[in-house]
Amino acid sequence: MRQNDVWVYDIETYPNIFTFVFRLVGEERELKIFEISKRKNELPELVQFLRRKGLKLIGYNNVAFDYPILHFILRNPNTNLYALFNYVQNKIIGSDFPIIPKWDIVIPQVDLYKINHYDNMARATSLKWLEFSLRWGKLQDLPFKPGTVIPEDQFDYLIEYNINDVDFTYRFLSECMNAIMFRQEMNKVLDTDVMNYSDVKIGEYLNRTTYERISEIPYKYFKKSRTHRSTIHIKDLVPDYISFKTKYMQDFLDEIISKSFHVDEKFERHIKFGGISMKVAKGGLHSEDTPKIFKCKPGWTLKEKDVGSMYPASMINGKMYPEHLGEAWYEGIKSLYEERAYKLKPEMKKLDKKSAAYRFLDSKQNAYKLAMNGGGYGKTGSEFSWQFDPLIMLKVTFKGQLSLLMLMEEYAELGVELISANTDGIVIHYPDELEDEVNRIHKEWEDLTLYILEDTSYAQIIFRDVNNYIAEIIDEKTKARIKMKFKGCFEFDPELHKNNSQRIVPIAIMEYLINGVPIVDTITNPGYEFVNSRGKKEKTTIYDYCKGVKKMKQTYGYVFISPTNRIDIPDKVVRFYISNSGIKMYKLYDEDGDRMSTICKGYCVEPFMDFHEREDYNIDYNYYINECNKIIEPVERGTRKIGYEEPEQLNLF
Repeated sequence: MRQNDVWVYDIETYPNIFTFVFRLVGEERELKIFEISKRKNELPELVQFLRRKGLKLIGYNNVAFDYPILHFILRNPNTNLYALFNYVQNKIIGSDFPIIPKWDIVIPQVDLYKINHYDNMARATSLKWLEFSLRWGKLQDLPFKPGTVIPEDQFDYLIEYNINDVDFTYRFLSECMNAIMFRQEMNKVLDTDVMNYSDVKIGEYLNRTTYERISEIPYKYFKKSRTHRSTIHIKDLVPDYISFKTKYMQDFLDEIISKSFHVDEKFERHIKFGGISMKVAKGGLHSEDTPKIFKCKPGWTLKEKDVGSMYPASMINGKMYPEHLGEAWYEGIKSLYEERAYKLKPEMKKLDKKSAAYRFLDSKQNAYKLAMNGGGYGKTGSEFSWQFDPLIMLKVTFKGQLSLLMLMEEYAELGVELISANTDGIVIHYPDELEDEVNRIHKEWEDLTLYILEDTSYAQIIFRDVNNYIAEIIDEKTKARIKMKFKGCFEFDPELHKNNSQRIVPIAIMEYLINGVPIVDTITNPGYEFVNSRGKKEKTTIYDYCKGVKKMKQTYGYVFISPTNRIDIPDKVVRFYISNSGIKMYKLYDEDGDRMSTICKGYCVEPFMDFHEREDYNIDYNYYINECNKIIEPVERGTRKIGYEEPEQLNLF
């Protein structure tokens, strides 16, 4: 993004004061602050600033909230506080969609909220939660309720709060630069402005334009079309080539193809063969893994066989398409798949990864991937999409999991040890002398299903279950470690919208299980150096001990009570750590505190809304050690149960 006249901004709105804070994107921290109140009216200066040629603005949820205020001011440069507040209350708040259409925006906007798809219910994230996730020093919420009159002696406090939000949004911008650059390239690829589109929306838009081109039907004629279904017959989901050799699996197939279910009805079956239990469900295949450490034996291979691009491959190989859209939709998905696989990716290999040409092609192939997956397959299950036909989504998942079960049966009959399975891949363990037979089955299965299997070699996998594990990925030939893969409770750098509370716990578990460092050594030494999930050295800090809780609709707030003091915190996000302070923490369900529940029962806490440096934070290390034990002990029990000798480093203290 060009850093000429680009500003990060945020607005605070109250009946008797509006504040506007802008921070220049650049090396120096330059702020512009405008106030509209009885104390000060800087509306003329604000209008002059907004009319600057080439001005661009970046915010958080600004397309829906902040920009409409600026738009109103530009259209009404002589407005007043009453009119502004009335506009916010009656036009902006409560609106389900941005009230200024995209084509009418006069100051280009970048909305970090929309880019990250935080406007999606499953990823909904407030700026305050991001402040917690990114360890912002001042986790601050206004003590003023929306719509209340602010005392004049608190105006400067409001402005300080506004500045803090802008400074943090500026910090968050650094996390979003790759996403912004991707959208700049996609503007060229798609010849339209997709700057504030989520990844999925970009994919869906590409799908739409591709379908328009192939079908020669304008979007307005199919945007409201859908294929609704009530009953799904499983026999319609099973490809013709699906068959099994063992009676157990033959009986399983015969049983399920005789069944039907309502499109919204739960469907699942539990099966067991090859030494592992699995769940077959509408969403795909999952093994029911038990906690354990599984190490590759000497002279054996531990390998994952993963189906490359399973969802688009299923749709293309099965010639699937939503009934109301016809074969043109399938042809569109197929054309994107083939261009990505056979043209864009080979061309990228010839280019310097730092070149503009490489970045352009990389953006294009990423968009094609999005169009096939979230923007294509994913939207066949959304009633809000023109691609909706739930039969297609179910055909994809049943085709994939039944095909994988065929592969697993072949390997089990060969004597290969089955370790785990998920939606698009399986993990197997076998002696090296079976390599040729394993490869033969691999190739025959690919020829039958038209899927492509991709191999990943492991030295070990540490399971809590199928969705929570650590995998040590190695080079197949040299056996040297390439990287570590962390999932679920073992992940210490999750996506920002997720909860990364008490990060010290997965760090200590990783150090213990992988490097043999006793838990107590990591937990009790703030400043402990480790290698993070990006392969870089890092030291633990007080933030790694912090926990975060959100104020939900049914929650009034939180309160900290010590023998001598009580601190009420109504903030939307509260940060604290477990300490020996003598302070107890409670969740309040009403203003009077008649109903409350204990947070971290049995332990004391220390509120940590604002960063303060101490020589000793008085951390209760026993709490964090116990949290580690909750995960480690079942893993160790499971490891002993499968007959492995317990490694020497598995010693908590």
